[in-house]
Amino acid sequence: MKRVAVVMGGPGEEHDVSLETGRAVVAGLKAAGLAVVPVWVKRDLSVVFGMPGSDGPKIDIWQAMGRLDAECVFIAMHGTFGEDGVFQAMLEVKGLPFTGSDHVGAAVSMDKVLSKRVYESVGLNVARYQVVESEKYLTDFANIAKELAENIGLPMVVKTPRQGSSKGVALVRDMADLTEQLEILAKMDRFILAEAFIAGREFSVPVLEDAGRLQALPVIEINVHDNGFFDYETKYDPDMVDEVCPAPVSDDLAKRLSDAAILAHEALMLSGFSRSDFIVDKNGGIFILETNAIPGLTPVSLFPGSAAVAGLEFPDLLLKICQSAMVK
Repeated sequence: MKRVAVVMGGPGEEHDVSLETGRAVVAGLKAAGLAVVPVWVKRDLSVVFGMPGSDGPKIDIWQAMGRLDAECVFIAMHGTFGEDGVFQAMLEVKGLPFTGSDHVGAAVSMDKVLSKRVYESVGLNVARYQVVESEKYLTDFANIAKELAENIGLPMVVKTPRQGSSKGVALVRDMADLTEQLEILAKMDRFILAEAFIAGREFSVPVLEDAGRLQALPVIEINVHDNGFFDYETKYDPDMVDEVCPAPVSDDLAKRLSDAAILAHEALMLSGFSRSDFIVDKNGGIFILETNAIPGLTPVSLFPGSAAVAGLEFPDLLLKICQSAMVK
């Protein structure tokens, strides 16, 4: 493998973060000695062969897939289109090797409701939850808020099931806030997922496939300043959160978290790499929150930070991800 196309951007809410991942991946693969073809997918799904901001001619994305002069496609798009199986399916139709999971694994892991049901089927603990079809409640948010409060309890977390990178997620503590957030989220997704809030320590565990073997990288603890919430803004602001790796936990807890992350990766039928997030309550119970099939690879992202603690430099990490793509 000598030439890799790095596809970044896309039409989703996470376009800008995807560009940051794409820039980092391009630089890392070049440092690893590979030839790199940057591919910028614009918000309207037109494509420019070049880095973001390039003035090259725009072409249709289907045409672009037919013109990719590369042995492997590194998907650096987050959220809808890039992470939900749609782009993966396009590459499968074209017969192009690509990083990460196939379209089925990507789609199921991206959907927080479907993934919860997969977690439950293999014995992973999830918070108590309820799914609301938002279209049925477009003018009745107060009543559905009352129902959710009775069934789930306050505080609770409400979210859109098919957004990534903590988009469309809110921690609500009272009825007025819950009603307001339901109205906001109903405009973003057909469904709304309400989960019981679990107080505890938050952890993230990357999983990397290396020569066909899955390994959990060092556990990361996430400490949000001022008892805040790990939402989209917090995730990408290093002044608002401390990410401690390796996490200061017992060997037993680290192993339990690592085993749970690998189990989630396998149950969702993922490939290459993933990162699962967890809450550990005051009694030591582990609750899985979600699994990201295309973890962020920006300079402040969790996955490369954990890999570095394990002694795996960023260019080598990217090479392993590409090598997995070539053999799956």
